[in-house]
Amino acid sequence: MIDEKRTTLTVCVVDDDPGDLEVFRRHAKGIPAWDLDLRTFDNFPAAARAMEEDRAQVLVLDYHLGDTNGMDIVRSLRARGETLPIILLTGLGDEQVATQAIRDGADDYLTKGGLSPDAVRRSLATALAQAALREEKARQATRLAQTQRLESLGRLAGGVAHDMNNVLTAILANAEARLACLEAQDPSTKAFETIAVACHRGAGIVASLLAFARNRLDVVGPVDLNRVVRDIVRLLSLSALGRVSLRLDLQEPLDPVLGDESALGNVLMNLCLNAVDAMPDGGVLVLATQGLAGDCQSLTVRDSGCGMSPEVLGKAIDPFYSTKPMGKGTGLGLSMAYSTMQAHRGTLEIQSAPDQGTMVILEFPVLHLSGPAPEPDSPGPREEGLCSPL
Repeated sequence: MIDEKRTTLTVCVVDDDPGDLEVFRRHAKGIPAWDLDLRTFDNFPAAARAMEEDRAQVLVLDYHLGDTNGMDIVRSLRARGETLPIILLTGLGDEQVATQAIRDGADDYLTKGGLSPDAVRRSLATALAQAALREEKARQATRLAQTQRLESLGRLAGGVAHDMNNVLTAILANAEARLACLEAQDPSTKAFETIAVACHRGAGIVASLLAFARNRLDVVGPVDLNRVVRDIVRLLSLSALGRVSLRLDLQEPLDPVLGDESALGNVLMNLCLNAVDAMPDGGVLVLATQGLAGDCQSLTVRDSGCGMSPEVLGKAIDPFYSTKPMGKGTGLGLSMAYSTMQAHRGTLEIQSAPDQGTMVILEFPVLHLSGPAPEPDSPGPREEGLCSPL
């Protein structure tokens, strides 16, 4: 929604009648407190080229553009996923045309005979509000689809993990039984030792798959996020940090959150190790906690590393997706972090850009100890957590 106190709004107006364009310009310029950047065109292709170079915030289309119908342009834009606010400008006073325009994807309409600064202002505000609502619905649909995809993959991963575990157990048992019967110098010993090592590595992958598939909390209780951070810092300081400088920005005191401390520790460890890997030549790792409005808390992991491209960022939490070399990771770390946050009724947001570092924000609902502790969610699909995304 536009801030009517002070704003600059770029509006592309397409009308093949110069007189009508001037009338619209005069009324639009009469809107108090709005700084409008009006760009006028006598045909849509010219407007489209300009919009590609410098993104407009609102498109105003004449119903009749020579041989082109304005509603056909609206349908075409919406069909290819364009979310730009669109106002249809018509000389007709036919309500049926206006209704059809809204039905075909326009956000509002204006009749040329009823133009005034107030009418133009109301139409612009309506179009912007409708577009914001449309984008929010699309975002929610994308989020729900992502959650459902991860849940489906989780169920599949759980089934595969159990079957693989049975296979690996049988192979490992036979390899170890054979090793017990062989002398150290026997030529077959090394081969069976290799088999045993491979089975143990496979078991680690199976454990990761099961953790991803669980999407539930095993041990639930009050958790101090600051204590989780300090425990992980102690572990990291032993070996993992290398040339990375660690900084803590912890708000004291913090109300507890309801959760599984071990699961949250694993999430934080994964995020920190990812951050360290992103800074092979050194850098700064910042861990921060903060109380937020709306009875929520955040735990933020920020690094000064290489960052992610938009393409990588879009796939970051997909299971088994990894930019690391083969053998350096399973590609499940961020997927498990996302799954764990869903189980905690929280949210996970990743902000990153190439050469700008990465920031991962975990947001949790606060546990109020003055009343009875809420029961944790049982395993199952969830559309979204209690905390709104940033």
